[in-house]
Amino acid sequence: MNYFKTHNGALQEVENYVKLKGYKILHPTSLWVDHLYPGNTAKYDFPLKVIKTENLAKKWIHIQIYRMDSGTYELNYYLN
Repeated sequence: MNYFKTHNGALQEVENYVKLKGYKILHPTSLWVDHLYPGNTAKYDFPLKVIKTENLAKKWIHIQIYRMDSGTYELNYYLN
């Protein structure tokens, strides 16, 4: 688990991880994120593209962000 001060910071961590693994996230051109109130969770599932070949990967990235009462964001993610 990783903790972040901002929602965008948490999503950027996932972007960096996926890029390090050789993939690119195929998310919508505009990712609309409602305000995440304390005690609530946001979940995202995105397909991936292989950076080297530009082919669609068989794996997806699964992301879960929970906003704690302190205002900090808890991030969990995995490739599957």
